[in-house]
Amino acid sequence: MTDLDFSIFPVITEMDVIWKLPSDELKIIPDIYEKAVAAQYMLFNMSDEPKSKNVTLQVSASAHFRAALVEFAGIEDVLNSHNFDFKIRNLKNPAYHLLKLLRNYQVHFSSMNFGNKDVDITWNSEHHKINVLIIDNINVQDLSELRDVKKYKNYTIDQLQRMIDCFNEQQNQLGVYQLLLASMNLYLTDVQRLITSYSNGR
Repeated sequence: MTDLDFSIFPVITEMDVIWKLPSDELKIIPDIYEKAVAAQYMLFNMSDEPKSKNVTLQVSASAHFRAALVEFAGIEDVLNSHNFDFKIRNLKNPAYHLLKLLRNYQVHFSSMNFGNKDVDITWNSEHHKINVLIIDNINVQDLSELRDVKKYKNYTIDQLQRMIDCFNEQQNQLGVYQLLLASMNLYLTDVQRLITSYSNGR
């Protein structure tokens, strides 16, 4: 069973509305930087209106969400190919684990369902109400069908439920985009620390 620390699950308290490139220090391994850029760029475009009237927001959001998670999960593969033993299953932040589980679910089973929610924010000392995307169909039963759970028993049902509860609590603050962005930024900070430490030690 995987050891998780739910006290370090990202807490969303502010909104990042401007898309920024990841740290240049990730360019030490160009493939990692490329995947980091792709993951966050796909994420940033998740809530955009589709460019074709024949494509629904649900389809567009799901496609961008899936692409973002595929690129995110691919960073681990690049690290492994460079002989870094830095697997998500050995990390303690439950957010990383849930993102990888959602990636596997989106690729192998079905799509997440996106809904909308109005949230209150303060911008330039003024109060505003904005509409954000949230995922409204994450459940233990579906995640339990994934190989990591069903075959390898990496997570207990209680752990899955706690991951979902934390996810729902935080995405309802400012939307799923802000939660995923914060989670990816934390992970990329860990990756950056790993590869710069190695590079400086050579």
